[in-house]
Parts: sequence; structure tokens; C-alpha cells
Amino acid sequence: MGRLASYRYGGFSLPIPRALDIMDYMKRSAWVVFGIWQLIGIVCGQQVGHPAQWGAQLWAISFLGLLPGNVTAAYIVERSLWMTGVTLRQMSLLEILAAVLINGILWFLIATAYGAIKTSLRLRPRA
Repeated sequence: MGRLASYRYGGFSLPIPRALDIMDYMKRSAWVVFGIWQLIGIVCGQQVGHPAQWGAQLWAISFLGLLPGNVTAAYIVERSLWMTGVTLRQMSLLEILAAVLINGILWFLIATAYGAIKTSLRLRPRA
């Protein structure tokens, strides 16, 4: 069995296997950049419906800021929940949550691959 990492939140401590410890693969600064990028995309997307001079620009920032999760999440959520009694507002909120989740998974996979490539290049002997 591998080592255990421990996360503390308030008075609680949660032991998890070291293999699942995300902070080993990604620095805190990478998660902060991810969070800020997603937050900008969400805020701009929520402002699009308001009459404003910057509507098209806000939509573009939102669309690009939440790619590729927003397209994938919209397809999955709308395909599974359309005509089921879920309101459009609820569906929109579910799409935002799913988009951030999908983008987080992709962000993690890309950062892990980058770290592995960086480590393998560092370990390669120089000729």
C-alpha cells in the first residue's frame, strides 16, 4: 500500500492514497490560474444576456474561456435533460458545473503529461 496524504479542511482530516494526491502533479499556482480563467469565463457568460455594448465580446470571452468543456457539457446536459421538466436556468447551471468539471479534468491531465515530459527530459543524459 502506498503512502497516504492528508488534507485538512476546518477540523476534519481526510487521508487519501498518495497516487490520488493532485498537488503532487500540479502546483497551487496552476490551480489558481485555472480557477481565475474559469471564473472569468463564467462571469462573462452570465453578463451576455444583459443589454450592453460589449455583448458580443463578453460572449466570445466566455466561449473561449470555458472551452472545450462548455461545448461538451452543453451537448451532454441538453441531450440528457431536454424535455424532462428541467428549466432552462437549471440546465444552464448544470452546464456550467459540468463545463468546469470537464475543464478541470483536462487541465489535470495536461499538467500531468507536461510534468512527465519535463521530468523525462530532465533525466535524459546529455550527449
